[in-house]
Amino acid sequence: AVVKGTFANSPASGTILSNGMDVAIAHTQINTRGGASTVTALPVFQPPVGYGAGAELFLTGVQKSAKVTTTLHLQEMAGTDAAVLLDFFDREGRPVGTTRPYTVKRYSSIQLADVVPAGTTSLRVRNGSAGALITGYAVLLNADTSDVLTVVQFPRGTGDLVCPAFPEETAGSRQLHITLANASAAPIAATATKTVVEGARRRAVSHADGSAGIEPLADSTVTIPPFGSRRLLVNGNGTVRIAGPAGLRATPL
Repeated sequence: AVVKGTFANSPASGTILSNGMDVAIAHTQINTRGGASTVTALPVFQPPVGYGAGAELFLTGVQKSAKVTTTLHLQEMAGTDAAVLLDFFDREGRPVGTTRPYTVKRYSSIQLADVVPAGTTSLRVRNGSAGALITGYAVLLNADTSDVLTVVQFPRGTGDLVCPAFPEETAGSRQLHITLANASAAPIAATATKTVVEGARRRAVSHADGSAGIEPLADSTVTIPPFGSRRLLVNGNGTVRIAGPAGLRATPL
């Protein structure tokens, strides 16, 4: 609506750059199906936050099934064309398919619809261009329900990761999963600690493989192979605190 009202057109994709010190921006996507609409918040990126030459954007929790597809959005942030390489990995860290090259023009974005092959749990975007900064996010769409889930990664600092767990709307109908991934080339251990949890479940996007690969989450440590992932089932509401090295990534689903 903003693009159409300001520029008198509605392009299929593009980038809006807002210059201002006191500007607040909300980015949302609305899907309507059967008279009902779902609204999903999408990320807003701020320069100079991004991944420079040799750095990697690693997104976990992505999927491909008969119902769920993943679209990848990439944005260049620094005004230099970026040559990027896209890789896919399964839960054991094995490559899925072959590396795919793409170019993201200066200050531009690309949208790669249904880009994730079946069997993928994580993807990696490597920036090969000096002076360019790449960032992005993935959007999972459930074709049956029109539910949308956003997967993001911001540059990892130090300290633990904290994921909230929310109560379900209808008893027994939903679950919350947390996907943990290893973005490094060596095995890592991650420790998950559950606090203030009372029996409730939530699930945002239906998973293709049901409960396959899900481990009950009681305060425990899991070992994750290089570029691999593990999915944990969280019952109830409260907080899950995850400790691990810099290569650890986490996505609640």
